[in-house]
Parts: sequence; C-alpha cells; structure tokens
Amino acid sequence: MLGATGAVGQMFVRMLADHPWFELKELAASERSAGKKYGEVTRWLEGPSPSQSIMSRRVIACDPGVVSAPIVFSALDAVVAGEIEMAFAQAGKFVLSNAKSFRMEPDVPLVIPEVNGDHLGLLDCQRAKRGWSGAIVTNANCAATVAAVIAHGGKIVQPIGMDAPEITARFSDPAGNVFGLYQEPSGQI
Repeated sequence: MLGATGAVGQMFVRMLADHPWFELKELAASERSAGKKYGEVTRWLEGPSPSQSIMSRRVIACDPGVVSAPIVFSALDAVVAGEIEMAFAQAGKFVLSNAKSFRMEPDVPLVIPEVNGDHLGLLDCQRAKRGWSGAIVTNANCAATVAAVIAHGGKIVQPIGMDAPEITARFSDPAGNVFGLYQEPSGQI
C-alpha cells in the first residue's frame, strides 16, 4: 500500500485490512514516515482505526527496492505518483493507482470493472511499449465512474444521505451488484 498514511491511503487500508483476496502486507509512505509505527504517523480521519496489528506495523519507504509485494495499491498524491509508480512498474510490480498521473496515457488501462474490465488487454501493449514487466492500471475519478456505470445500465439504489456518513450514495451495476460512492473525510467527493 503506497501512500498509506494519507486520507485516500487510510481508505485503502480500511478496505484491504480484512479483504478476502488481498493481504495487506506492507504500508509504505514518505521518507518522513518510514521506520515509524503506522499508528504514530497516521492521524486517523474517519471511522474506527484499524486493528492494533496494523497500527503497530512499521511504515516503509515508497521504494520498489524495499517493498516486496508484487501487487501494490497506490494512494499517492498525483504530485509524486507519476515518478514513483513508474519506478514500481519498471521493477516488475503491478500498480493499481488512484492518482490521475497516468489516466490519459493511451497504453494505461483506466478501468471501471463494472463497465470496461476488458481494457486490461492494454497491459501487453503497455509492457511492450515501455519495456517493463510490471504494469500500471488506473481508476476513473468517482464522478466519471458513477456516470459510466449509469450510462451502461446501472442505477442509483440509495440516494445521498441515507446511511453511514462516509457513503454518499449506493449504485448498482448492470448485473445488479451494489457498491457505494465514498466521500473524502473533508466531505468532498
């Protein structure tokens, strides 16, 4: 998990902590946080803080030579994400990025799984063009995601303000799977 101490990183940590498919193995952040316990360098912004086992983990540097996980979720700010995520892909890591840095690159899939999961086919082109064995996949921003899902047959199933404060609305994809649109701790989506 790159950028684990920021607001978006915290959302990733919360969502991945007990995920059935992924193991939250490493928490990476800036050099300023590296070497310290996650709980010491993170001011938890919303919801209950993660388990003590996560809060007591040592943060490591966002360096592909230090991070051992083959798949990394990136919650890095776009100001630093481009260079760091590229270094991870060059080192053979599979980067799932939340940053805008690569969203408009023609060889980088911008994936909304409910709509265009087949765009992952671009990865062979990306690897050939860039000469790396890793990959970068980005997501769309939340407004574009909702618009795309609805344009492809999804619908709003629960309007804004109907449940937990971190969820602004719930949507269903064309297959009927329901997901929530989360808001940043500042209240902006």
